[in-house]
Amino acid sequence: IVVCNYVDDYPLIELASTAQDACETVDAVLGMLGWDINRNEASAPLKAEFDALGVVIDLASVGSGDVKVRNKPARVAANRQQLKEIRNKGTPRPAALNQLR
Repeated sequence: IVVCNYVDDYPLIELASTAQDACETVDAVLGMLGWDINRNEASAPLKAEFDALGVVIDLASVGSGDVKVRNKPARVAANRQQLKEIRNKGTPRPAALNQLR
């Protein structure tokens, strides 16, 4: 079972044939630790493309060695807006560049 955590995201990567068992195992372990698991639409069912850690992860072509990671649409829009503001102001401040992700 490949799982990581960042604040309240716990992306789980597993083979389709064992995905349900893996989810149940992770839920059971976290439950034994006393963690409250809040299952929502984003967390189930397991899919080849999913949102985690602020990005979209696409594993649809992982069999051929391709894993795609891209910004979520809202982040793309925010970055575009920041770039327009930087362009309009001329020379950007380092803090403004630091906000681009």
